[in-house]
Amino acid sequence: MASGSRVATITRFFSPLSKEEVHEKIKKDLTTWQEEERNKVAQNEATKAAKESARLVVKWPVGKPKRVRAQAILVPPNMGAEKQGDAAGASNAGRSAHNSEQVNPPAKKQRRSYTNWFVQDLWPRIEAVVRQHPKNLYDALFSLQHIRKPGRIGSPFDKLTMNTMKGWFERDVQSGHFKLHKKYEEGIAAQKARVQKGKSGSRGIFKDHPQAFDTILSTLKGMRDVGQPMDANVAQTVILGIVQALAPELLLKRMGKGGKLFQVSKRFSRKFLNRYLGWTWRRTTTAANKLPEDWEQQGDEMAFKVAALCKTEGIPPKLVCNSDQTVVHLRPSTEQTYEVKGVKEVKCLGKDDKKQTTAVVSSTASGELVPLQLVFQGKTEAVVPKDEDAKRAVTAGRHLTMLKNHWSNFVTMKSFVDKVLDPWRVKKCEELGLAPDLQKMVWLIDCWKVHISAGFREWMLDLFPLIKTMFVPANCTSKLQVADVVLQRPLKHHFRQQFNTWQAQQVALQVLGKVEPKDIKLDLGVKELRGKVVGWLMTTWEELAVEEKMIRRGWEKFRLGRFTTRHSRAMQSRSA
Repeated sequence: MASGSRVATITRFFSPLSKEEVHEKIKKDLTTWQEEERNKVAQNEATKAAKESARLVVKWPVGKPKRVRAQAILVPPNMGAEKQGDAAGASNAGRSAHNSEQVNPPAKKQRRSYTNWFVQDLWPRIEAVVRQHPKNLYDALFSLQHIRKPGRIGSPFDKLTMNTMKGWFERDVQSGHFKLHKKYEEGIAAQKARVQKGKSGSRGIFKDHPQAFDTILSTLKGMRDVGQPMDANVAQTVILGIVQALAPELLLKRMGKGGKLFQVSKRFSRKFLNRYLGWTWRRTTTAANKLPEDWEQQGDEMAFKVAALCKTEGIPPKLVCNSDQTVVHLRPSTEQTYEVKGVKEVKCLGKDDKKQTTAVVSSTASGELVPLQLVFQGKTEAVVPKDEDAKRAVTAGRHLTMLKNHWSNFVTMKSFVDKVLDPWRVKKCEELGLAPDLQKMVWLIDCWKVHISAGFREWMLDLFPLIKTMFVPANCTSKLQVADVVLQRPLKHHFRQQFNTWQAQQVALQVLGKVEPKDIKLDLGVKELRGKVVGWLMTTWEELAVEEKMIRRGWEKFRLGRFTTRHSRAMQSRSA
């Protein structure tokens, strides 16, 4: 009987389970596994918390412990005395319990970065720029924030604000120029004296040889005063020659722990120039790049002359025009190209093909554009485009001509006045309801040798007396000429976009034409591009014609914006 029951039990153990029993078992196993995982996670968290609390207990306190204020308990005004007493007791109990527990001190606030603008690398530039813009601190700040240092992104004056500059400088009542506050002026003078004393006191290796040191400084300054180029090689030879003549024992002096002999190296020469003379590596400038210190005053005088002429002669802003010449490259020209690293021979198609076109751009004080003149490079009239775009350009008042070197000269400027400027004046007078035979206009141009020549000025007075020529002050075109300030860069940018669009279309057409990738080429020859330049420039000029606000903003930069606005209102009221 016992053996029979045992056999039945064993066979029941190996009997197959039903589907319900299988699902129930899986569910039970899953629940057990999840519970075990939760227990493991809780155990790990408890272990970490214990370790952290042990670390905080062992950690040595730094500084004086801070007193922790208990949180105040707000008691409503209608609460009775009993409730207030209970609240006070709860507050005291909470304070004692809070003090009994160990509380970690709050994290320290991070200190914001502070810039000392009075250091030798920054303050001299600020003073120099304010001297260049004595009447407007906004122009000074704009110039400072456009200073760039090699190898650095942005300007060192990006964090400088207008409020900070207004705290340094105050406007003089008599002259209207900004000058430094007295308290800052005294402090900066004392700082300069300390720096100068430190420079004169510490001569480095020339400490015991003041004569050689002073001779080196005088020689280097004298060479730069006469404009002689100065680099590390020249400075090295000058310093070495003076040392050999006045202090030869320095060349036998051993320096540092290694005991090496002193040498006048290029590195030593660069550090000497920077430390004792304050010189840095600069690009040389030409006479045309030197902006006069009184350019703002010259700009005001020019604006007053234009305003006076327009008021006396009744010239509206739409007849105040500025013109300038700019170069447009037919194709991007560069001496470099991408190639496999290490290749000795780098080929470049069209490297010597650097054809250019000169465009004469003009705008008015009211924000309108005057038709272009394009001067192509060539020896015969065949270089001037004669396609549909060229015919459309001539019909619209543009003038296309040619020269051997594409540079504007006396002949092209005469043709510009005869075929572009004066016809445009007549057309504009008809639009404004003015008499073309009597109405005068103002033409602002720069002091180019052709413009200021006696022959060109006499020719203008004889044949076009209604066009009153006035000149932008010399070396001030970067600040006072609208074409340089606001027109030339957008013109070339839009032209480059037209070229890039055409170039992408050429690639797409060859790909769609099943051309092999290795055989895809871009025809950038002059003959191919010259015919397209006119169309691209016309499209660019039409796009810029919409930007009247941008053009008027450029006129406002040299003090004629307010005048043109007031004068136009006066002319409208007079005509009404």
